[in-house]
Amino acid sequence: MTILRQVAIWWAAVWLVLLAAQMLAIGTMPGGWSRNDYSMLTRTWFVSGEAVLAALTALVIAALCTGSTLAGRRLMTTRPALARVPAALLLLLISLFYFASWSLYAVLNEFIGLDAIRMLGANGLQLLEHAQVMAANQLVMVPLIALIATLTMLLLQWLIARIAPRGQQRILATLVMTLAAAAVFTALYGATLRGRVLPVQGKMITMEDVAFLRASQRSGPLTFLREDAIDALVRQAAPVSISEGYVSRPLVTPEAYQTRIGDEFRELNVVILVIESLRPDVFEIFDGDRTAMPLLESVAHESVRFHDAYAASSHSNYADIAIVSSQYPLRSRNTHYYPENSPYPKVMLQDVLAPLGYRSAMFSSQNEDWGGMINFIDSGGFETIVHAGNFQGELREEHVLYRNRAFEKYRREMNLKPRGGKLDDAVTIDLAREWLHQLDDDQPFYLHLNMQSSHLPYYVPPEFPRRFFTEQGEALDILREGRLIELTSAQMHAAYLDSLAYVDVQVARLIDDLKQSGRWENTVLVVTGDTATSFDTLVDYDGDGAMTKIIGNGGMLIEDAVRIPLFVRAPELPSRDVRQQVQHIDILPGVFHLLGLPAHPGLQGLNPFAPIPEQRPAFLVAQTPAATQFGAVLGDWKLIHDLDLGRHIFEYVGDGTATPEDPAVRQRVRYLQAELADWVQAQLAYYDQPELFDKFYPPVREWHKDRNRIASNATE
Repeated sequence: MTILRQVAIWWAAVWLVLLAAQMLAIGTMPGGWSRNDYSMLTRTWFVSGEAVLAALTALVIAALCTGSTLAGRRLMTTRPALARVPAALLLLLISLFYFASWSLYAVLNEFIGLDAIRMLGANGLQLLEHAQVMAANQLVMVPLIALIATLTMLLLQWLIARIAPRGQQRILATLVMTLAAAAVFTALYGATLRGRVLPVQGKMITMEDVAFLRASQRSGPLTFLREDAIDALVRQAAPVSISEGYVSRPLVTPEAYQTRIGDEFRELNVVILVIESLRPDVFEIFDGDRTAMPLLESVAHESVRFHDAYAASSHSNYADIAIVSSQYPLRSRNTHYYPENSPYPKVMLQDVLAPLGYRSAMFSSQNEDWGGMINFIDSGGFETIVHAGNFQGELREEHVLYRNRAFEKYRREMNLKPRGGKLDDAVTIDLAREWLHQLDDDQPFYLHLNMQSSHLPYYVPPEFPRRFFTEQGEALDILREGRLIELTSAQMHAAYLDSLAYVDVQVARLIDDLKQSGRWENTVLVVTGDTATSFDTLVDYDGDGAMTKIIGNGGMLIEDAVRIPLFVRAPELPSRDVRQQVQHIDILPGVFHLLGLPAHPGLQGLNPFAPIPEQRPAFLVAQTPAATQFGAVLGDWKLIHDLDLGRHIFEYVGDGTATPEDPAVRQRVRYLQAELADWVQAQLAYYDQPELFDKFYPPVREWHKDRNRIASNATE
């Protein structure tokens, strides 16, 4: 048998199985063949592009399988049956990727792209453990289906090569080539019929746009990966310069900054408390309908409360860093993983306070290795950092995940530490209390805390009395086993409130210690969420009228994921409500203000206790496999630039009613578009030029210099 014929047989076997898998998946997944608003030509167009790519991929695989099999036969003359093992492993690897990508699409409406591959490489074990909690069935089904597909390819190749007569092989080759040609023709022909394939509707995102989105990105794993790779290459073109209106301030040495500290400095203790997925409506004082956290509710009554506060991002590895550094998290065109010895300059509170005699520590229930966050956080100023990634004791036993013996056996055999889970918040608070107890009563300190019980799957110990999830029987069993996907939104919300109540009890123990030791009256306490979270937000994902319920956070910049509570309690700071818009990057400048420290040129935020220019938007960013979006919020309007859709989405986030047809609203759209584009360009231009890192801090907008022009543009 000639080599060319062997390649052709392998190609037919691989492509037919991939094509059948694609047809089955796209027909059963949401948004596939079951949709009744697309014509048959449109549906065929959706699948043809993926089919063509699958054919090309199958051709490459066929060549590799043929080559490896021939080489194996020469090397394994005594055991020729083993010659097909390399080909089988290659087919299994391809099948695992293909079906894992479809599995991700079923959960997130996105296939595996470059960001997902990078995230898997950086945080593979943690992702695996989270997946076991949220989608345990798929962890079993995907490898099983991939194995079946691999065996089918091998069997089909063997049948064609060994059993089918030459005449039948020619007929099969003709049919396969005809099918491939039809796929190529349909893909090309469909692209020329945009106006006739789908009617254009009067929406911001038209049905025509949706069709091209599905054809280019959502019709299969290979088309998505192709477009993602092309998009990544296109995004590599760096902006020429930092946007007009932005300046990068010169670096200031720590010694030079210390000389600026004057008599205004107040030696106050600082506690920054970050709570996972914290929504404003869990507090009555933030217009919630119930009190989930009575201790922190009472603290909020004694605090300055910021009612219009935004997270920097919808996911923790970006949002948490903005809190501790007062820097926007947008640093690259794709997901940014913080490298060891971060080359860019940063100003951290622990480093500023160390020369002033402070002792600083961080205790976090989450794994700070996620996304490389620890590389950014560990600047040298914290004398102690304990988190789920380096804690030497036991992590919490959480639902089925940590009781899974098979998974534990795998972890032991692979010498993997159980670092994907969380620390029990009770343990985290115990560690913080122990650290405080060994300080002298008059020793100033900075304590950074991160609570994680309110992260999916909303952990509380079995003995903790639940106030909100009061159901018994099957529902309680489902909750305790971590099968949250089987619960209703209301049940999930109740479990979430119980997890916050658990956090509240733990924080109460710390605050009681501060009061008992006399430190409370000399302590600044900042309370906020890393992000918020959604339980029943309905989103028109593709602009086609099909509503998708969003649960959790970490993806799109929906209001429920980025609108957070923020309140600050400090000595001699009167309680009041603040309605001006603030964001994560303003927390550190606010702490500097309360301590009487001079403003630092390395902070991109503004002091929230002083008037903030009303024309400054809150800038947002999401860069995950679930969404790539930039956003700007100003007043009652939010503008989102969705890079996956290639569109701007304008959303009213106020309490009243408004219409985009209003001339003032249209002017606001243009203003936000310009400001968002300038902000993105300024951020990327700075981080694209490492030579700036030794001279300048990240750029800041000089709002005061063109206040009149900007204000008039924003309100015309």
